[in-house]
Amino acid sequence: MSSEPDLKRKLLSPDPARVGRPAGPAQDDAVAPGLVMGTPEPLKTDLIGLLGPMQVLQRVSDLVRYASDASPYRLLPQVVVQPRHIVDIVTILEYCRHNGRHATFRAAGTSLNGQSQSDDILIDVRRHWSGMVVEQDAATLRARPGTLLGHATAVLRPHGRRLGPDPASAAVATVGGVIANNAGGMRCRLERNAYHTVSALTFVLPSGTVIDTAAPGAEDAFADAEPELAAGLLQLRADLLADEQLAARVRHKFSIRNTNGYALCALLDADTPLGIFRRLLVGSEGTLAFIAEAVTTRCTLPPSPRSPGSYCRPSRRLSSWCRLWWPLAQRPRS
Repeated sequence: MSSEPDLKRKLLSPDPARVGRPAGPAQDDAVAPGLVMGTPEPLKTDLIGLLGPMQVLQRVSDLVRYASDASPYRLLPQVVVQPRHIVDIVTILEYCRHNGRHATFRAAGTSLNGQSQSDDILIDVRRHWSGMVVEQDAATLRARPGTLLGHATAVLRPHGRRLGPDPASAAVATVGGVIANNAGGMRCRLERNAYHTVSALTFVLPSGTVIDTAAPGAEDAFADAEPELAAGLLQLRADLLADEQLAARVRHKFSIRNTNGYALCALLDADTPLGIFRRLLVGSEGTLAFIAEAVTTRCTLPPSPRSPGSYCRPSRRLSSWCRLWWPLAQRPRS
């Protein structure tokens, strides 16, 4: 009979034979013949003519480098572009509309679901899209989408502030990706996630329309530029409010941490087309518009780990424990 240590070792030992494999034949991982020489024509020439050679990554090594992210998936793009300005974004989207192509935005690529991969035009918005400004006596932070979340936290720390979202990948994740995914993190309460802390956005629609939600007259500009979209959003809100049972279900679903699909609670939280759309952008994973700039509010820094406030809860037992522990914690360490 096996001893107890031997039994534990056997239970915890890896067994590769138990790892299954997907159904169907094995798939070739080699680069497709049409991409062996890099971005095909006329796509390469077109984009170089529009953006310049320094903003178009078209070698096969570039395509392979961007084919993977933090997810287990692999998708080879046809080309990778690195726009520098909003005008470049508008130009790329216009090219897609006129030529029947699709584009995907990618920042840090830290998500585990593969939404930053593309089999057509991949738009890298991390390289040239960093930068932030602390405004209103550290009450708000204005940041571009390629700004690293860890850098933003470092800038805000001297002010006793930090961004609400706190994902595990904060050291490498970007502000744009956090907003696009409505990221939170294990220590982020619902009221601190991206949806509840973003106060204004500058975005670019697939049509090329650029809107700053904080600008004077932004509501009228949005309605004038996108009348069908504005009317459709108001109609969706009216339909949802007319169904009291469905509206109650939506409110309940988004009273907890829920990042599945679009933030339908936006139809209940705002009553204007731009207010609804601005909230829908949070968590939309780049499918509705490109977020060029975001203004966020923040929370104060959490208590120091050495502070009893980090450990105490409103219970008599823990309060007694903290009264005993705190004097010991203040003794000089040898």
